[in-house]
Amino acid sequence: MRMDLHIFGEAVPVAEYLSQINRLYRSSILVDAATSTALKDQFHFREIDIIQIHGTDTQVVLHEVVGLAGMKLSHERQTSLMCFELGLSEYRSQNWGAAIANFKQAVQLTQDPVSYYFIDRCRALIEGRFPEATDDTWDGVWRALDLPTREAQHLADPVSVLTPAEGLTAAS
Repeated sequence: MRMDLHIFGEAVPVAEYLSQINRLYRSSILVDAATSTALKDQFHFREIDIIQIHGTDTQVVLHEVVGLAGMKLSHERQTSLMCFELGLSEYRSQNWGAAIANFKQAVQLTQDPVSYYFIDRCRALIEGRFPEATDDTWDGVWRALDLPTREAQHLADPVSVLTPAEGLTAAS
């Protein structure tokens, strides 16, 4: 006997969307806030973004799994995570240059792919490619993730996110 299983509910499109955008961020595993809260005793997480799912009013706080809860992170990884957190704070305050500086430090320490992505995003914001994210009403929620077309048109090709941005070296 063959059974066809179907999954329904609000969580299904969110999970599918997270799977798709994980390719853009080049993160290890992306989860929403509810999942990171439920698994906080088993894993270390870092917040990486707040997005609004295209075509909906649903906002999702994105977290990346950075390791098992009992695992000791290296000094470089801990420092890189702190640099990323500082960069994210500057990014949300629209201090693009300061955000880039912090993201570059994270990259220099651990080649953090999510920081590469945010460097590219900040550069796009500086260049005015996302004007809706640079006005006084911006709340730090990224609404430009109309996959795959809009993000791919305005940022580097998602595959190139792992490549250091031009001019980004250990001395930068």
